[in-house]
Amino acid sequence: KVWLAGHAGNWPLAEYEAKQLRETFEDIATYQGVWNDFPIAKLAEANLVPPLGELDKAIKDKNPTGFKTAYDHVTAACDSCHQATNNGFVVIKTPSGSDFPDQEFPAH
Repeated sequence: KVWLAGHAGNWPLAEYEAKQLRETFEDIATYQGVWNDFPIAKLAEANLVPPLGELDKAIKDKNPTGFKTAYDHVTAACDSCHQATNNGFVVIKTPSGSDFPDQEFPAH
């Protein structure tokens, strides 16, 4: 949803969805800090905090090019963590359409 909102230029929705994503990672770090002997909290902090900050800045600046670059960095960080935890079969990618037909992403 972050991608769909930012790609559509709906910066308030992109900001909201980015915050939801960040809170999800914070919950994972808090409630599943270690998973199957992998230090999930440390991996998330090391790999995701910088690209999420980059994403927040692009959204705040309403910068479509910066947003795309930052989103690519977030997905790469997610995929690297999946690889590091032997879950490489979980691959995150930039959406090519919407799986949310009941929600509009362009700003009104």
